[in-house]
Amino acid sequence: MGLAVEDFIENGILTIIDADSFYSPLQTKLDYKILLTQWQKIVSSVSKNGKFKRVILMGMPHQAFFESKENQKKLVEYEEEAAKCHDGSFQVFCCYTKELIDKLPLSHLIRLVIAHQNIVSSNSNNDNQEAIVSRIVDIVEEGLTKALGSETSILVLKTLRLIYKIDKGDIKSNPELFEEKLKRIIGEEVAGLVLKIIADRIKDEIVFY
Repeated sequence: MGLAVEDFIENGILTIIDADSFYSPLQTKLDYKILLTQWQKIVSSVSKNGKFKRVILMGMPHQAFFESKENQKKLVEYEEEAAKCHDGSFQVFCCYTKELIDKLPLSHLIRLVIAHQNIVSSNSNNDNQEAIVSRIVDIVEEGLTKALGSETSILVLKTLRLIYKIDKGDIKSNPELFEEKLKRIIGEEVAGLVLKIIADRIKDEIVFY
């Protein structure tokens, strides 16, 4: 026996929102301020009308977020600001397909993982998500070693630290800078290979099949 979806909708237990209407790229410009205001209005309306103790949001970013580098930056900004604004009064489930994740550079991927860890932390203790964030530096080192070998990997990390003042912790706090300096040290082509290996390893940790 399936779920009585129609009854849930009629009783206000379930609210379905059209992604094209909500994100409406031409109108919202994918501006996080506009989008977060819309989410707040929806949560407030659902909570008030249904008198629910808890509200769960589940959604997936609009395809437009992935169509250009500029929009990808807006996606990261949107997710990070959402994490900052989240007060734990409702639960959030953000869904990404692997095809969409594959379009993101490593720096954006790292920032999104950290942003979602921050949301999880305000809801409950999610050991798996926190473990992934804490392992990011280890995964980066593993990727460097796999692509370049142990000795070269150590030399690259040492160069990042001594010449560019990029410590291991900076890989998480400023992944764009890590990417930029890595390309300068080993070249665009080799760095591209290294970054892909690292990104694929992170995806192995977060993608469910």
